[in-house]
Amino acid sequence: MRERDLVEEEAVRLRNVVRRQRKELKSRMVEVEREESEQKRVVDERANARYKQVMLEAYDQQCDEATKIFVEYQKQLHQYVSQAKDIRRLITDSAADSIGEIHLHNEKEAVYIMVKGSKSSDDVIFIETS
Repeated sequence: MRERDLVEEEAVRLRNVVRRQRKELKSRMVEVEREESEQKRVVDERANARYKQVMLEAYDQQCDEATKIFVEYQKQLHQYVSQAKDIRRLITDSAADSIGEIHLHNEKEAVYIMVKGSKSSDDVIFIETS
């Protein structure tokens, strides 16, 4: 009988040891899960930051390219306005109502021929000859 009581006490003690180990294991699993979650969050934040950085760099590059295009169009527009002013000045300063050549100084050295009718109501036609 004594032996039976000792075996029962040993069984109770072992059950308590197993319960304690289960609790420790569960708490350790929760801790590991929390650490993995934190690591995943950090990795996701880094990936998100890299993505944002790449997108900002791409946007910056697009802005630079758009600026270059705008500057080029602005130069061309300035040239066209200057050409139009020169032509208008030549038209108003010119006493001739016949055909005349106008040489404009730009990159292509384009030559324009002005054709004006004999009546003041006629349209002025410019023909580019390169």
